[in-house]
Amino acid sequence: MVNPYYVRQKYSKMFDLGQTLRFRGTVFCDSGGFQLSTKSLLSRKNPVKRYTQDQVLLDQIGLGSDYAAALDFPLDPNASERANMARISKSLANVERAVNLVQTLKTKATIVPVVHGYNRGMMRFVFQRLERLEKELSYAFPLIAVGSLVPLYADRSNLGSLRLVHAFQALLEFVPNHRAIHVMGAGSPLSMRFYYWLGAQSLDTRSWVTNAMFGKIVMPGSQGGRIHTSKLIAKFGPKANICNCPSCKNSNLRNLSMSRMKRAAHNAFTYLREFKKIRRELRAGTFEENTVRLLKKRVFFRRIIKVGSLSK
Repeated sequence: MVNPYYVRQKYSKMFDLGQTLRFRGTVFCDSGGFQLSTKSLLSRKNPVKRYTQDQVLLDQIGLGSDYAAALDFPLDPNASERANMARISKSLANVERAVNLVQTLKTKATIVPVVHGYNRGMMRFVFQRLERLEKELSYAFPLIAVGSLVPLYADRSNLGSLRLVHAFQALLEFVPNHRAIHVMGAGSPLSMRFYYWLGAQSLDTRSWVTNAMFGKIVMPGSQGGRIHTSKLIAKFGPKANICNCPSCKNSNLRNLSMSRMKRAAHNAFTYLREFKKIRRELRAGTFEENTVRLLKKRVFFRRIIKVGSLSK
């Protein structure tokens, strides 16, 4: 998965990721909606001052995307429902615009609507509109992405956990069974498990690189327990080696503390290993039991479990 917002900041022209990286897998392009909601403007050196749906889609196509998220407007948990409904309407208008564009350009990219909603009423409005769009435009959405969950997950109060439960309950009620659910911004390895347990089939996360930016690494087997390298150095010494991942096997803690790229590579390896573990558990039929056991160790997740299992 790639975010064209950051590519646009660094490069003047888009480039096909599959060809450049010799990558044969599926390319999913985000829209940069979250970044625009927090930063509003691109770099001053960049000729594109504001990202529109047309510009986003052209960049996504230029990157060789197989799936392209429509430019969305994340919700604000502190805003009024009226203000958030206005954001939802703008996001849905961009979905319609994006579908019209891909049909006109006859590109291979499949548009992915990013849905938002904190309750049943909001989600019902979103999916009624999407259903109308599919009929009017003769277009199917095989993948549905859900956004605006990060602030709810970050809110560790009772309100945050209840809002997250209600949002996902409504999502599961209205999304058609034959459509896959993708969670935008899933977070730590434990929260990745949590969203799969809720019913997601796909997800993305950038916490592995965010933690690296702040000098933190995710310890293998800790389910997202992050720790600053300075604390590890104080405990084990600067020459200690903490794991055998490709980033660490020829490095020590001092090397990790001085290199953000090494920390990011270590974290990425830890996350990928967790993905593989989840897949093994799903095949073996032990995922549900193991995940509930791990979730019960955290107060935030225990509150959600009390509401009842939300998995399909």
